[in-house]
Formats: sequence, C-alpha cells, structure tokens
Amino acid sequence: MTYILGRHDPVFRLRPTLASGIVTVLATGALVVGLQFASGTPYRAWASSDRILVLTEVVPVAVATVFLVTFLRWSQWDAIWRDTYRLPTSILTRAIVLLAVAGVLARTAGATWGAVPARTLVILVLSAVLTGLVEELALRGVLLRALRVGRRPEVACALWVVLASALVQLPILWLGSRAVSGADVVVALVLGALLYLVRRTTRTLVVAIGVHVAWDLGSLLERADGVAWLTGGTALIAVVASAAVALALLATVRRDRLRRALIDPALS
Repeated sequence: MTYILGRHDPVFRLRPTLASGIVTVLATGALVVGLQFASGTPYRAWASSDRILVLTEVVPVAVATVFLVTFLRWSQWDAIWRDTYRLPTSILTRAIVLLAVAGVLARTAGATWGAVPARTLVILVLSAVLTGLVEELALRGVLLRALRVGRRPEVACALWVVLASALVQLPILWLGSRAVSGADVVVALVLGALLYLVRRTTRTLVVAIGVHVAWDLGSLLERADGVAWLTGGTALIAVVASAAVALALLATVRRDRLRRALIDPALS
C-alpha cells in the first residue's frame, strides 16, 4: 500500500522530498549534539547539577524545537501533525497498541517521583516534554512526511522510520561509555515501532508525542533513582509486550504488502 500525498499540494516554499527531509533531521540532530557538547560537560556528568541539566538536556532540545517549528511554518509542509487519511489498521493491532501505551503510562506513573528534589523534577519533566516533541517532529513528522513522497510503499516508510528511531537512541548508550547490548537494540526498535503504530492508529502526531514524553520521563526518573526496571516480573511483561508490538508491526506490514491499494486524496 502506498500513502499518496501531493496530487493537490498546497503551495510549498520548499517541496517535501526525501533529501530535504533527511537534511532537516540531520541538521536538527547536529544542532542538539553541538549545543550539548558546547557545554563542555561529559555525558556521564550531565545529571551532576540542575544547572548542567538545563544546559545539556533542556536548552539544546528547546533550540532544536524552535528550529523545527520555524522550518515547518516556513516550508508549509502538510500532513505533519495529522494524517490526511486513516491507514487501515486491524482491531488486534489497535488493541496491542492500546495495551502497550497503557504499560508505558503505568511504568511512568509507578516511578519513584520523590527520588529527586522538586526543582530537579521540573527540569526532568521539561526535558522529557521537549525531547519527545523534537524527536517526534523530526522522525514521525518531517522524516515520515518526506518518505511519503510519490509512490513509495507505506511499508518502506514505516520500516525506515522505525530504524531511524533506533539509530537515534543507541548513540546515547555509547556516550554513556556502556556497551550496547541486544536488549538495548530490541527496546529501541520496539519503541520506534510502537510510536509509528500510535501515529498510524490515531492519525495524529500529538498522541505519539505524549507516549514518547511518558517513556522518556519514566526513563529519566529511573536513572535518577538508580533503579533498573527490566528485572523480575517487569522484565517478563516487557518481553511479552515487545513481542506483541513487533508482531503487530509485522502483521500491519504484511497486510499493507498484500493490499497494495493506493490512497487517493481526491476521494477524501
């Protein structure tokens, strides 16, 4: 199946293309990383004080958010915040997505919120909100829109966005001077798959941003508390949920390949 956009295009100042989308995403990433390293603080010391947290995990992402929003307003790209048409999604996939999102929210709600001072907690929340916003705008906003050009199959768009999501997450582990394990790769891929399915199911980027923010906030709180969440029963639930999300994505991809229908904007 192909998600076709462009037959009745608005007037773009910069027409959506794969090249312009990739350049924009890379520029956003370079802006964030450049500002983070400009602080002169090693990655493992970013949480050493509230001031350094702001300089490394809030200011760079805030600047990148302003950059992306400005670019989108100037270029006038469409179908960023909301898909024009609902792509077919099975009831089983929707149920899996709903349960997985509930698990993400439960994980964040069950974190030890009192493990950090109130001021630090505000900074962590702000960091999670901005990070979730900029990553979703870049990946499931700009990049996905750029991939949905011409007659590129939606299955290719989905898989490339999931892969890009994993590639964004893995360097963080490398910066922390920790070997990247197979579990890290799986978690990064599953999270990317879940966020794509959330956008596809709801047709809106806002919900995907909310889920991403919840995930990042839970991760930040666990890191601050020094607690590993993939242990015991939680690990088993995470494995089952990851397998379910992966199967949901594979089933969606298979249905798309079999359907091979074209979504015609003239039919809206």
